[in-house]
Amino acid sequence: MPSSRRQFLGALAAAVGTGATPLAAGGSASRREATTGPGRTTPRDDATSDDRPPSHVWAHRYGSAEANDEGLDVIRAHDGGVVFLWQGRSSWELRHLAANGRPGWEATIEAGAYLGGVHRTANGYVVVGADAENETVVRATVDADGRVRDVERYLGDSEDVYGVLTARTADGGVVVVGNVDDVPALEAAKFDATGELAWHRRLDVPGMRPGDAAPAPDGGVYVVGESTGGSSGHSDAHALRLTGAGEVAWRRAYGGAYGDSYDAATATANGFLAGGTLSFGEQDRRRVLVLHDDAGTPVWRRPSTGRSFEDVLAFRDGYLALSDSKSTTAVRRTDRWGRPIWESPVSPVPGPVIRDANAVAAVEGGYVVAATRPYQQSVGSEALVLKLAPPADD
Repeated sequence: MPSSRRQFLGALAAAVGTGATPLAAGGSASRREATTGPGRTTPRDDATSDDRPPSHVWAHRYGSAEANDEGLDVIRAHDGGVVFLWQGRSSWELRHLAANGRPGWEATIEAGAYLGGVHRTANGYVVVGADAENETVVRATVDADGRVRDVERYLGDSEDVYGVLTARTADGGVVVVGNVDDVPALEAAKFDATGELAWHRRLDVPGMRPGDAAPAPDGGVYVVGESTGGSSGHSDAHALRLTGAGEVAWRRAYGGAYGDSYDAATATANGFLAGGTLSFGEQDRRRVLVLHDDAGTPVWRRPSTGRSFEDVLAFRDGYLALSDSKSTTAVRRTDRWGRPIWESPVSPVPGPVIRDANAVAAVEGGYVVAATRPYQQSVGSEALVLKLAPPADD
């Protein structure tokens, strides 16, 4: 991904073993809780989207035909349900849904916000993103019962920022990262668990476009994406680690000479898992899952499916990847070495196919996907959230 939910213009605050392919130490200089996921945990090397149909539990659609509404994010709620974030005409919309799909509270954040992410806190939720029109970063806090407590703006410095993403850190804070327009650097800021600005940095990381971020153990983050400007003229998959104080601990490039990228990441016990595309020859570019240790060294890589990764989750016994292709969106469950267990298409309720699937969350009895799909008779789009039950055991 980068997913479309992370691609926007705004302004960042100026003040703010087992069969896996082993890899040697190569390359150049969460909000996701660890749990056991639903479904069968026996590896299945021949798992395909054709023979593992999903069971749809429920689905909800939001928006109007005149607007370009988009499902942005979904996370597990404090009560075991989910909180779904979608973008309306000029606002963020939050919807609480029980695990059985029953609607709960609703919240509207009138901020002119354009894309963002929602994260769970000790007492509620925080939404962070950007207001492209007013060139500000917007941070909103919401109680566990859906009451919006405050909406804060952090003035930008009139420089457009794109590729912005957010990640909740291990110490309860939120880090915001994005590219500064026409400047070969990344802009990053961290808000602590109380919402105060902890630090703001302009990082000297030429040519890197961020795709996702995952929490590191010390309150920092791993940032993955792609970098340009290499000797081959193509992009490299790229990752860096920011410490809890906002310093760059390391940065590394991965892949071959024909265009590589990391789209999504999730924290693991000893590092992070990245999903992306790596090249192994001029006509050989493969979608892969790659496990890295805390120093960014690849531990193993596994081939996967889809055109781009939108989200990945880590469990004690394996991983779940959400990916898009030209014809379908799918979820793939793997064991802890990346071997496929099952794969299921995310077929929507009757109507047009999903245009973008942006996030997935694990809940009791299955997985909930946040997505966007076009209206049948309109140029607009609607936000979609749906729950899938994992395929039954063989």
